[in-house]
Amino acid sequence: MNRLGFSDQVLLENFSRIANSSDIMGMMTHFSDADVLDNPKTMQQFTKFIEITTKINKSYPCSLANSAAILSWPVAHGDWVRPGLMLYGISPFSNSLGQDFNLKPAMTLVAKLIAINSINKNETIGYASRFICPEDMLVGVMSIGYADGYPLNAPDGTPVLLNNRRTSIIGKISMDMTTIDLRGHQDANIGDEIILWGNGLPIEEVAKKTGVIAWELLTSVGNRVARLY
Repeated sequence: MNRLGFSDQVLLENFSRIANSSDIMGMMTHFSDADVLDNPKTMQQFTKFIEITTKINKSYPCSLANSAAILSWPVAHGDWVRPGLMLYGISPFSNSLGQDFNLKPAMTLVAKLIAINSINKNETIGYASRFICPEDMLVGVMSIGYADGYPLNAPDGTPVLLNNRRTSIIGKISMDMTTIDLRGHQDANIGDEIILWGNGLPIEEVAKKTGVIAWELLTSVGNRVARLY
């Protein structure tokens, strides 16, 4: 990947300088394109790694496979595997969900419903007046915003789960609050929990809707969001 580590030629030229070090635990590489199935780059990387390790006259445990390679390419599992995204129950492939591989979500992000407002037809919601109410309707306010790590660029229609039923975000995300469509949710009450992603709402779907990868959503959750383990 041309980040850390050695190119093939540099490793072969310099391995004798470190070959007797007691700090060497194993040999590893990292696939740059394994999340794209049948990408020839992955086979090229794998072949080169095997060629290099074969030329070294000493045997070490090998580690190659990230989540994508673990799920799709058993031949590359080596001695150690390095699951990352799949530990959260998330698929590393763009057109699938974790549940397609019998993975279960390990993180559920929830917020509380803190207000319910009756808004008239043609009134607007939030900054930049992005959402215009198409009819008289109920609008809910959630206790989460971009300061908590929820993506600022989440468009209208981004799904959330309220009382095990879907609804969606309407209006631009605020620093500490987000507004949602309560049409069809007349039974909603202040204090109800809303799932942003996790159990019942795949994070892969939210990521695709907001135009980011799932890792960005996972790692953006702010410190002020309470953790319950």
